[in-house]
Amino acid sequence: MLNINNFNGFVTIYIKRNKLNWIQVADWVAPFLALGHGIGRIGCFLVGDDYGLPSKLPWAVSFPNGLPPTTVSNFSIYYPWVDISEFTSGIITVHPTQLYESFAGFLFFMLLWNLRNKINRPGSLFFIYLIISGVERFFIE
Repeated sequence: MLNINNFNGFVTIYIKRNKLNWIQVADWVAPFLALGHGIGRIGCFLVGDDYGLPSKLPWAVSFPNGLPPTTVSNFSIYYPWVDISEFTSGIITVHPTQLYESFAGFLFFMLLWNLRNKINRPGSLFFIYLIISGVERFFIE
């Protein structure tokens, strides 16, 4: 059975067999990690999971069939610390954080893609990816 731990091992074996530098490979894939994250978060939006806090903003969305559904009862059971007093109906609208993160992922891809030939220190591009994606995740989540 192929799982992610086996895949990581295969990547390392491939890098060693081809006498590649792990840090350089990390720099090569950094823009594509950001792109993949952006695409993956669209999938989260389509499924209705990993959404944000309740919101009354015009672009707020609801996921009545989400995982879990954005209902008053689910928020009171699973997220009792979240204030839902403004919502009286059964369905709550929430921030589409999946789309915020998807947009950020596409922006980070463009940034990293433009920086890839300008950075001379090995590992720097991957390091930039780790920093900006971590900061983005902290603020959006």
